[in-house]
Amino acid sequence: MTKKFRRRLFYLLLIIFLITGVGAVFYSRGWRLNLEKFTIEKTGAIYIQAKPKEVQLEIENKPIKTQGGILQKGFLIDGLIPKIYSITIKKEGYFSWQKEVKVEPDLVTELTQIILIPKEISSTPIDLQKPVKDFWLLPNRKTVIRDNEGSLYYVDDYLKTNVQKLKGVDLIHWDNDGKKIITYDPQSNNFYLEDPTASQTVLNINVLFKNIWQREINQSFSKVKIQGVILHPYRSNNLLLNTNQGIYIIDIDQLSLKNLTEEKLLGKAYAFDFSNFYFADEEKLWVFNLILKSQKLLAEIPLVSKIVISNSHKYLALLQENGNLYLMRPFEFEKSPQKIAEGIKDFLFSPDSKKIALWDQEGDLNIYFPEKYYYGSFKKEKGALVNLTNFSDFKKVAWYSDSSHLIVQNNQTIYFLEIDDRPPINKFPLANSIKNFFYDSGLGEFLLLKDKDLSRLIL
Repeated sequence: MTKKFRRRLFYLLLIIFLITGVGAVFYSRGWRLNLEKFTIEKTGAIYIQAKPKEVQLEIENKPIKTQGGILQKGFLIDGLIPKIYSITIKKEGYFSWQKEVKVEPDLVTELTQIILIPKEISSTPIDLQKPVKDFWLLPNRKTVIRDNEGSLYYVDDYLKTNVQKLKGVDLIHWDNDGKKIITYDPQSNNFYLEDPTASQTVLNINVLFKNIWQREINQSFSKVKIQGVILHPYRSNNLLLNTNQGIYIIDIDQLSLKNLTEEKLLGKAYAFDFSNFYFADEEKLWVFNLILKSQKLLAEIPLVSKIVISNSHKYLALLQENGNLYLMRPFEFEKSPQKIAEGIKDFLFSPDSKKIALWDQEGDLNIYFPEKYYYGSFKKEKGALVNLTNFSDFKKVAWYSDSSHLIVQNNQTIYFLEIDDRPPINKFPLANSIKNFFYDSGLGEFLLLKDKDLSRLIL
């Protein structure tokens, strides 16, 4: 081997070393050759969490090996050329989950709110020994059912024991414990305060109001009409009465009556939090502080049909009869309500109070974000309005406990729907032939009304 040949061999090996060394450094730092574009690009990654855990993953219809094909808590797939990938997550006996995900250079795209739904979910029948026409789920495993004859029954211990008939035939309101409830009988026009847990104690609110009125107001009661009754938010012995003569508080123990408002205002809609009672008359929105006994005008918005306060007590939503939906912060009285949507039929705050599900008469279901929102790679700017889908026969909606999914009843089918609007939007059926449902987020259970029978479903 000549000296010249050895020199050439040395330089060749040096060039190979430099090329492979630099290539290794670039590779370790996430750079890859894009064979589609013949360019060198910085790679990204996808992080995935799914429930249940033992699932199979495919990217672009190609199986990805994830610790023997099993996802534990989560899995990172790195070294991906920036582009849009088709992700599929499968599990035997479950509906497949799909999503088109954009991978960006030097970033990790997170998919962490993935819930697979079984194709077959069995529900457990509940024997009440009577046909059920409708029902309501109350706090602390209490339920009220209506039979085919129109009578109401109170069921304690989550539809197991203590089935008791109620005096009224319309369920109006209940307390935070599900013990005291307000019912109404349209034939007699009487409201009742009932406590089925205390030997079926029943109080005729109309009679009580009339007796106190005649004693304290000393005026004729013939023209006084009660329009609505709700329980006081934190005083179990007090009732709030909406009448054609104004809004009153009745103290049941003291047998006393107090006019809540400065004028004879008829509340068309009302709601309360901590110490504030919000109500709307024909033209204006008011707030009454139940502790300070002070009344304040919040806004001049006519014909408000519904008032709802978010779970965080951060937002107050107002729905007009014409379908205009307004949003305001109840503790920022100086700011006017902001109109966020038109033509709305109804709406519902998410459990985390960071989203509002709203739908119109045509069945278009949307999500409104009152503040900047991000969870993993799912991000929305403040004020964003996202259209999810349209339901031909929209019946009812409830938020799932994670605030990232909705439970929607369309005709007689209940669907589990994600709010991540990156295509495709995953929608899975939960149950068919359903007349009505209630979802208990604390227990993760559904009560389903099928034909004339109730059943329990656990997701």
